Amino acid sequence: MIHNHRFRVNSLWLFILFMLPLPLLFAIYQELPSLYQGEKIGINAGLIAYTWMLAIIYLATKPKWLDKKVGLPDMYLVHGMLSIFALLLAWLHKYLSPSAGWIKTSGDFSLYVFTGLIVYSLFFLGGWFTSRVKPAAWIKNSLEKIFKHEFSVWLHRLNIVATLVVYIHVWLIDYLRTLPLFFFLLTLYTILTFASYAWYLLITNRSLMPGVIKEISFVSPTILEIVIKAPRTSLKKIHAGDFIFLSFPQIQALKEPHPFSVANDPRQSGSIQLLIETVGDFTNQLAFVTPNTPVTFSKGYGVLHEMIQKTTPSQEIILLGGGIGVVPFFSILSEFKEKTMYFFYSIKKEKEFLETEQLETWSQEQNRTLFLQKGRFTKAQLQEHVPLHEEAIYLIAGPMAMNLAYEAFLIDHGIAKEQIYYESFSW
Repeated sequence: MIHNHRFRVNSLWLFILFMLPLPLLFAIYQELPSLYQGEKIGINAGLIAYTWMLAIIYLATKPKWLDKKVGLPDMYLVHGMLSIFALLLAWLHKYLSPSAGWIKTSGDFSLYVFTGLIVYSLFFLGGWFTSRVKPAAWIKNSLEKIFKHEFSVWLHRLNIVATLVVYIHVWLIDYLRTLPLFFFLLTLYTILTFASYAWYLLITNRSLMPGVIKEISFVSPTILEIVIKAPRTSLKKIHAGDFIFLSFPQIQALKEPHPFSVANDPRQSGSIQLLIETVGDFTNQLAFVTPNTPVTFSKGYGVLHEMIQKTTPSQEIILLGGGIGVVPFFSILSEFKEKTMYFFYSIKKEKEFLETEQLETWSQEQNRTLFLQKGRFTKAQLQEHVPLHEEAIYLIAGPMAMNLAYEAFLIDHGIAKEQIYYESFSW
């Protein structure tokens, strides 16, 4: 359950941070000539940074087996944080192991590309920074009109080029290239990583499933509802609580797959329902899509379904949602009818509740308890109405500030971190 999930995430961090670079570090320890022992710290910093960059490329392929273990949002978090750690070590390597000529040129090229891309990604490809720093959010919103989502995705792929140049950078260093075990391992790591990325590019389009827009309309001034018709064999690959990557192959600005949470149980309803807030350049373009437009979509990603499936019949499930973040909870409430659930749903005062008819239906079911409110629930309200005990699990979905506030409230009232989970696309 959630305890196992946290263990898996921590294990992933442990493996990437320490176990993955270890063979290369061992090879350097065994083979580095005594003449260059003084540069060992700088060399090791560069090797660890390179190993982490290879791990970042592999995580970018969204491996399905790893999603089922830790979930794609946590993989994105590892991807983003690891990029910053690798960049810091790369700069340390530059100053501790100075070079000249093509060795310096290749190293500097990759370093500057990595630096530029990470700064750019903090604004345009992740929400961790912009959700916490208001001026950064303002800058992002202003520049999004120029730097479209498609451009950001393609620019991010310069990481592949820069990483390949790093390999060339190492190959140009004579005393490293002649170390047999070290260079064999370095080459093996590189080949395996780039082979996995090539395979990902090869099968991505083939693995996407076809569908067609059945209905599309605004259910509020900023919320767009999209219903996708697709073969039932495809719908069986999506569970309640999942999100899918959706693309429009015939629309140039919407060709790059974009993640959206599923609002229903596709296997039960025979279609995919999405509720999307039109706030970015990609989502704003969706307003111009018409019925019968062909789409492609991925299999379902996410761990919410498995977490709920593994709860015992007596366990209570507490859903704390806000704004558009509640969408995956709608699908969970639809599928797991036998589970006892408390659903706390808050929206901004100027907004309207979604799925009002469904909410009315759920409120009349014996094992459903709903609390709806305009404005965030206060600590006093949460303390009065939220069941607080060690047998329950607590799932949170909403703006990052709300997620953190609710998590802090639960921990302050004796709920263990192992009982709390929220998905965040912060990276």
